[in-house]
Amino acid sequence: MKKRKFDSIRYSAIFFILFLANYLIAETYYVDATNGNDGNVGTSELLAWKTISHVMSQAVNFQPGDFILFKKGEVWNGERLYSPNHPSGTINSPITYGAFGTGDKPVINIHVNQNPNWTDEGNNIWSAEIGTGARFFKNGTEMLRTVDLSNLGLYGTEYHTELINGGNNLKLSIYSTINPSANTYAWSKFSSVISLPDADYIDLVGIDFQGGAGPTIRVFDNVGWNIMNCTVGKNAADGIKIKNSSSILIDHAYLDAHNTIDQSLLANTNVGKYSGCEDGIFVTTGSTAITVQYCYFKNWGHASFSANTDDATKVISNIIFHNNELTSPDILYGGRLAYSGYSEDGAYFNNHIHDISVQNQLGGSRNHFHHNIIDGVLDSPLKIDKIGVGIKLSNYNIQVVDNIIENNVIANTDGIGILIYSINFELPGEVSGNIIRNNIIFNCGITDGDIGIQFHEDESNQSIFNNTVQNNLIYSANTTQTCLYQYNGTVSSVALFNTQHVDIEENIAGNPLFVDAANGDFHLAENSPAIDAGTASLSTTDYDGNAIPIGAVDIGAYEYQSPLSVDYLLPLQAILQGNNVLLKWISAHEQDNNSFKIERSANGSNWQIIAQVEGAENSVSFKHYQVSDKLPSCGKWYYRLKQMDYNARHSYSNIVSVSLNCSEIKMYPNPTAGKLFIFDNSLKEEYVIFSQEGKVVQRGQILANKIDLTLLKAGTYFVKIGYSESSKLNLFQIVKK
Repeated sequence: MKKRKFDSIRYSAIFFILFLANYLIAETYYVDATNGNDGNVGTSELLAWKTISHVMSQAVNFQPGDFILFKKGEVWNGERLYSPNHPSGTINSPITYGAFGTGDKPVINIHVNQNPNWTDEGNNIWSAEIGTGARFFKNGTEMLRTVDLSNLGLYGTEYHTELINGGNNLKLSIYSTINPSANTYAWSKFSSVISLPDADYIDLVGIDFQGGAGPTIRVFDNVGWNIMNCTVGKNAADGIKIKNSSSILIDHAYLDAHNTIDQSLLANTNVGKYSGCEDGIFVTTGSTAITVQYCYFKNWGHASFSANTDDATKVISNIIFHNNELTSPDILYGGRLAYSGYSEDGAYFNNHIHDISVQNQLGGSRNHFHHNIIDGVLDSPLKIDKIGVGIKLSNYNIQVVDNIIENNVIANTDGIGILIYSINFELPGEVSGNIIRNNIIFNCGITDGDIGIQFHEDESNQSIFNNTVQNNLIYSANTTQTCLYQYNGTVSSVALFNTQHVDIEENIAGNPLFVDAANGDFHLAENSPAIDAGTASLSTTDYDGNAIPIGAVDIGAYEYQSPLSVDYLLPLQAILQGNNVLLKWISAHEQDNNSFKIERSANGSNWQIIAQVEGAENSVSFKHYQVSDKLPSCGKWYYRLKQMDYNARHSYSNIVSVSLNCSEIKMYPNPTAGKLFIFDNSLKEEYVIFSQEGKVVQRGQILANKIDLTLLKAGTYFVKIGYSESSKLNLFQIVKK
């Protein structure tokens, strides 16, 4: 019995040592396009590798926790990150492709000059057989594509492509009055810049990925990818495509298609849209738990973001899309947000969609679209139909049920503000059970009869039923007749619209009285009819992050915030005094002022009350206030006042900040969902993590420039880092999501 117990302990120890050894061998590799050499070992900046092809040749040897860092300011042209046998990281130790040094993000670009063999087809048509390509350029200017070869050379079109050799190659045809060899042509050499099939837990951080005959970044059959602070999609057909993948995070990505192609000659020709690019991000078959946040999308020729599948056995589910900006000001078609088909249980909120030229297409089932601002949707001159619709809730022979569209602002659209539309002729009533409430529809239908909202019974008298439309505010500066209940119905007032069906009720008409709609400020003025005019909302916070009350809910994206009950002679000021901060302010007038709560934040978003002082209740004399706060750690800290009335309403003061510089250590991201990356030149340090109560909750050594916080509960913590070279300590505040 003793021997068996000893063997068990021995084998457990061996397993632990092997596990620890595997964890400790994580390595950092460096790649330098100018000074590197593929004959180097790659494990230091001075011994960096040179080419991406060499990186990929070594990829089979990468281990969980490894970093592959490209030098900032460098460019790799014509090379891609592709390996069919790339290993996976783990949830706690991903394999990370990132950057080192100073300067601009490293660029990995596959959109390069090409020199094909041209064949003269006659009539100024020249052709060449190529491997792949999209977004074709001549002498640095993007050419206009035609999908119909017979139109090549008309309406400004300059090229056409078609698959040949069983789909393995492309035939490129161009219109040119001279031998094209005299010009310089460029297109994408490969389908994608990065594609690592079946490789899980990969992080892409701080890299500029350019080009792609398909998507720049291909996430197919992957789990646990994090794409953070990357620039994606220049000169590519698509930015990021996600298929059969899960637990994907795209955070603070900049997705600019650089699509400014001249389509003016196509206007009103009825030959369709001709653009080389499609979607900024496209999520399709079998993908789940996809989060896209704080991203910027520009000039995508179909949609900034699209999620769609027709496969009922491989639905798309649990997309979280928030705090993104979508726009397409420089093209005649594109820029929208779209989800449809079997796209289910998503949340789309706090997004700003503006200056686009095609309707936002919402479908699927049980999706929640709330607190978004849609400002400016144009009818595209490339389409006969009026497609400048703010929101089109419709199906394409797939159910659209139980969606909630609430507390949005839809403003300044050429087409209808909100259109509820069914085109399923075989299964009537497939658009049902949806709730549309608490939205403001403002100056919509500019070129379509000033119609703000429409139930669209189609030409076959197909009914759309059991959809609730309530407590929306509908306004047009031109008319009070802003609603249409049927395809062949009569345009009506809001009051008459409320009588058309039992599920249409409590909608109101009138100017919402925004603070400054002309300049895009859709906050409510103090006398707005939208205040307290809404119905109960599933949402808990508004576009600004203010809490939504349980009782009276405002219509629109913003909850009205009462004017300050305090007039300030001196607004809040923060004065750094060593490790302390002196906070002071002076009131000139107070009315029903109960107290001031002083709040502190490490990031300007997550706030903690650190002190409270009583107000003067009612006063017309100057009142001086001050509070001292000891900074808990190094870094930048934010402060604000939360002024509380006796009626439980509150308002916030200006935000001020101070910075306490202790070292050059930087941490990213903060807040974090699990992995905290540490950037410093001398990190071989131990760390200790404290709770806000001062309890040690985790300690260890920084390995591969990161700390794993996966096991910590959500909350605020303090990280103390010690330098082995001295007794100097550094304390930082972090937020675990």
